[in-house]
Amino acid sequence: ATATPAAPALSLPRQQVTMAYGRWLEGSLGTSIDVTLSGIGVGFDIADGLHPAWCIEMGQRTAGSTRVRLHSSTDPRLPYDLHRLPWGKINYLLNHKQGSAREVQAALWQLLGQADPALPATEAVRAMVAAADQNPTFVPAAGEMVAVIARSDGMNKSRGNFQEVIIELRVPTPTPTPAGGTATPTATGGTVIDTPTATPTSAGETATPTPAGEAVTATPTATSE
Repeated sequence: ATATPAAPALSLPRQQVTMAYGRWLEGSLGTSIDVTLSGIGVGFDIADGLHPAWCIEMGQRTAGSTRVRLHSSTDPRLPYDLHRLPWGKINYLLNHKQGSAREVQAALWQLLGQADPALPATEAVRAMVAAADQNPTFVPAAGEMVAVIARSDGMNKSRGNFQEVIIELRVPTPTPTPAGGTATPTATGGTVIDTPTATPTSAGETATPTPAGEAVTATPTATSE
């Protein structure tokens, strides 16, 4: 049997952030809606700015802005209203899209057990749903898309609440360790620092440590006579 890939470890802010909704079905980034995040801070795998998103709670409003908490869809500790959703299928869909953004959104509704008469099921929709149903345990790998959930007031059936959305985020690729040094993990956009290793010296001499980027000076040691 093939082992299930490890869930990607995303660095997301713990505090609530602000999310402003774009216009429904007018996403400019290839999805059904744009959202703008602010108040995230630095050092995370997601940043302030415009992001591609999909709706996961049909019938709720997408106007104005609200406070949200960001969750990775692969996190086993999700709140109950999110944990029960078919995230393996949803993440598979995000990485195997067909057709238009409207068709992807229609497929997403179907995976969630919802239906929107304005987004009828086409052949592409049926194909995406069938493929996702065959991959319920899919886990995105490095370089693939993972759903980041922007949770506002939770998944519920009361109309008039804020729309819960998922944001497409590419799983970061680990930075390889440079030869002869140590890779220091940094936040997205940061720099990997190569820590120099000791430089061998001739017998009877002592290596003098120097800052990275400078030469190592060999200091002769005293010789007894």
